[in-house]
Amino acid sequence: MVKAIEEIYTYGLYRHFAHLTRDNPDIDRLLIDMPVGLSEKGCIRTLDQELRRHLKGRTSTVFNTPCRAAVYAENQEQAKKENLQLEGKSLSIQSLSLCPKIKEIDEYLRTNNDPIDIWESHPELCFTHLSSDHKTISVSKHDQAGRQLRLDLLASHDQSITTAYETILRNTRRKHVKSDDILDALCLCLVNTLAARAGFSFLQSPPLCDPQGIDMKIAFFRA
Repeated sequence: MVKAIEEIYTYGLYRHFAHLTRDNPDIDRLLIDMPVGLSEKGCIRTLDQELRRHLKGRTSTVFNTPCRAAVYAENQEQAKKENLQLEGKSLSIQSLSLCPKIKEIDEYLRTNNDPIDIWESHPELCFTHLSSDHKTISVSKHDQAGRQLRLDLLASHDQSITTAYETILRNTRRKHVKSDDILDALCLCLVNTLAARAGFSFLQSPPLCDPQGIDMKIAFFRA
């Protein structure tokens, strides 16, 4: 997690979402690269398909969000069955690996009344709209060239981000946080800061909230 207070970037690594919010009482809004709002019977999330339409050439960065029954399933086989029954499609390894974290966030949203706004976002969508031409960066951030392109884009909005990136990179181990994940966190932090001043944009697709009353929208900033 990266946050900016008075244009100074700080960071923290958290194993549990509740610890993040507990240790950062000074934040009032958090953008997360995780699904918020889940499918249930009679209410199917269509936001992932909408996101893919906005990320031509980078659709592989969008995983199918497991339905709520899959997220709360006892094991991965049961999760795949639950999702297949509700949505007519199984789940990839990537989607299944996200289930524990999605469950943790979903439980938090349903049981806490914190004044923090917790909004879903997507780094690649944010990178796209931080650029002046609003074109998706086709080079993967798993490549050095792709990471440099994204870092340069962030730095064009705030030069101090380069130093922040290098500091986090130097003071953390790659087994704990990958270099592209650091870029993603800095991107969401920058978007949160810029949009707080100039206004957020949201990617939405019906239904706009799930049966638990949780909004389904993806926040970004249009430069």
